[in-house]
Amino acid sequence: MGVKDEEGNMSLQPILRRLAVAAGYIGLGCISAWSATFYVDCNRPNDLGDGRTLAAAKQTIQAAVDLAADNDTVLVAKGVYDKGGKARSPGELNNRVFVSKVITIKAMSANPADTVIAGVPNPSACTALADAAKNADADAKAAAAKADEAAKVAYAARIAAAKGDVAAKAEAVAKNAEAAKSVAAVAKAAAAKAAADAAFKAEGLGPAAIRGYLATDKRSELVGFTLKNGYTFGKTPDKAPSDVNQCGGGAAGGTLKNCVIVDCKAVSGGGRTAGSTYNSVIRNNYSVEDGGAGAYQCDFYNCDIIDNTSALRSGAVYFDIMASNCVFRGNFAPLASVAGVVGIGTNIPPPCYHRFFNCLMKENRAEQGTLIGAGPGSVPLLVNCTVVSNTASGCFENVKYWTNARCAGLDPTGYGAKSFFVTNCIIRFNFNTSVGLELNYWFTDESTVSHSCIWPDVTGKPYDKGGNITNWPAPAGMGASGPLGAAEK
Repeated sequence: MGVKDEEGNMSLQPILRRLAVAAGYIGLGCISAWSATFYVDCNRPNDLGDGRTLAAAKQTIQAAVDLAADNDTVLVAKGVYDKGGKARSPGELNNRVFVSKVITIKAMSANPADTVIAGVPNPSACTALADAAKNADADAKAAAAKADEAAKVAYAARIAAAKGDVAAKAEAVAKNAEAAKSVAAVAKAAAAKAAADAAFKAEGLGPAAIRGYLATDKRSELVGFTLKNGYTFGKTPDKAPSDVNQCGGGAAGGTLKNCVIVDCKAVSGGGRTAGSTYNSVIRNNYSVEDGGAGAYQCDFYNCDIIDNTSALRSGAVYFDIMASNCVFRGNFAPLASVAGVVGIGTNIPPPCYHRFFNCLMKENRAEQGTLIGAGPGSVPLLVNCTVVSNTASGCFENVKYWTNARCAGLDPTGYGAKSFFVTNCIIRFNFNTSVGLELNYWFTDESTVSHSCIWPDVTGKPYDKGGNITNWPAPAGMGASGPLGAAEK
């Protein structure tokens, strides 16, 4: 019934309000009814359970994913998930977990170490490849020693021949020929070693490899897992470097939260490619070409990116990277230890934009490059970052595709970029080990650098343009030249 208003008339407003509230509850119930939860437990004997309860859980994650619809949740019990899987389409790379819908897959344990998604390398003679590399190295060293000895004998024989010793002259001719053969043997052994090394680097990549996780929609979430031993196809000449079948051995696409990606391998992006990653650790992953930890439009938030390796460029990340509140430490590559180049030796056009906010970059190492390099048209951005104790070597001469890769810190010039944008950063104690100098930056006039403490350059002076700090701020535990010694404390 209604109630009377102030004038004594019947009012239906209270009834209408009650109906509205009831409709709201019904609506919520409808929404809930359309969202389901499925369970997975690797200790189940098979996938015959309906997955609706933990007691009737699926054995493989993929079986539960196949049942789920958009907005559903898959809850996964502790254990190692090394069975099941699916390719995106026939002939493509197999994935331990493939998701083509918007769902959340969540580990029931808060510790990622408790719940592991394990990939598989392509079967290969790993031991044989390692032995081949060792044998080739031994052959190269033996050939070099033999060539050196033959050259010494030949030189002595030539000296004797010059003094009129006819026999010595004949011996000199023979020894010169022997030395030439030994030099050829050195070259042959070196080539064999290079081939064996290349084969060993690509070991595990191939058509029978299995990646950890692939999601086609960035809104799909994977929460609380360790992704381990994921591998991709090997390099395919007719495919773009960013082809998903050869990138991201641990995970490709989707959004990862509270995960660990470890011991994964790919042509590019050893651990991760094309997705967002939050509160995670990306450690000890390997790429044959680019981006030991991640490559191609990855975003990282509050992540530790540690001890990753690339055999060519970018020990940590490569191409269009955004990182916020991250630590980059102990990453290695011959060219660019943290973030690499673009547009050189690839068919991907510039520009790309590396963006780093509130990041620490420490103890990363490049053999013939710099910490961060960029290709033509690119403008790397660093805001509120600390860049310390990184090393590089070599580099004052041309190095294959790159020139002037001088600095262990920031150097756009060697890669064709015109500038950096740097603000409120500390860049110090970055060394070129070949020349024994602290080389922190090599900015062009087009660079925008402000409110930062960056020094010294090759002249031994701080960067003093654009309102930057020219006195070392000496944070806690640091002296003017590095960590405080006992006497300074």
